[in-house]
Amino acid sequence: MNLRDIHIPGSPPTSGKGSVFDSKSDAEIWKMFKEGDDGAFVFIYRSYIQSLYHLGMQFTASEALVKDCLQDFFMELREKKIRLGYTDNIKLYLFKSFRRRVIAYKKKESRFVSTDHFRDTFVIEFATDEKIINTQFSSDQLNQLKAAIERLSPKHREIIYFYFYQNLSYQEIADILNYDHVSSARRAVYRILKKLRKFMPMLTLLTGKSIWMTHLNS
Repeated sequence: MNLRDIHIPGSPPTSGKGSVFDSKSDAEIWKMFKEGDDGAFVFIYRSYIQSLYHLGMQFTASEALVKDCLQDFFMELREKKIRLGYTDNIKLYLFKSFRRRVIAYKKKESRFVSTDHFRDTFVIEFATDEKIINTQFSSDQLNQLKAAIERLSPKHREIIYFYFYQNLSYQEIADILNYDHVSSARRAVYRILKKLRKFMPMLTLLTGKSIWMTHLNS
């Protein structure tokens, strides 16, 4: 689903391919956004809307709720830009903020909407997504992978999602999940990989970083 045309009231039209922001750092883009540059806002929106949507859909089965939450999130981001802190990692800033927002939104809306719309726990939806898979999985292997991930705790599934699907670093995961030390995130990933390998010994996953079965044996 293409979400780039969700309307944020007061936003200028989106531009075509090629942008002056492509060569700028996150810190520069965020500073321009905070100072009122509408182009910077649109660039941020178009760059991260799909990833944020995918994150939201891990918490609820309702696309409408996620889209409403996204629209509210970006409207508030724009309206309160002056009061926002500075960042040199826009993706991390947005993920951390939107994660809090969608969880709060889910709790609020669950009082008024059928609970059929909500997932009880964090669910990884990746059946047709090759970003998380290093090789061409057979249907049987894919089913084994899904079954293995389902046996993880919700927190561990969330860590796997951030590390593999979103390609976040240990430091970024520690920040999003409020770990005191980056080593806690690193140890968590190692433990999860060991569990997955126990459930599916031939498991090979992709992240852009390789998964180190050698580390699992060390």
